[in-house]
Amino acid sequence: MIGWSLGAGMKRRPLEELLDFPCTYTFKAVGLATRDLAGSLRRAVQRVLGRGIEDDECRVRDSAAGRYQAVTFEFRVENGDELYSVYRVLQADERVKYIL
Repeated sequence: MIGWSLGAGMKRRPLEELLDFPCTYTFKAVGLATRDLAGSLRRAVQRVLGRGIEDDECRVRDSAAGRYQAVTFEFRVENGDELYSVYRVLQADERVKYIL
């Protein structure tokens, strides 16, 4: 994740030093494939952003065995607070196992 230290002695830097906001950013959540994982995550992200998510801003892919789903969001974020808010809401869903 952006801003994490990759080794000893590396200083954590604010997002505003690493990204030029506003910018297009990609979020990916991998979770247990349930009937409404993608829809639930989409609604949660919409609540955080205070706007709708267009169909071309959200993609869903099932794993080969169908046990997991990858839900990818790609949209414009205005600032670091908004970016972190989206990560928090994705992490809050108990079905989500990985966030990229």
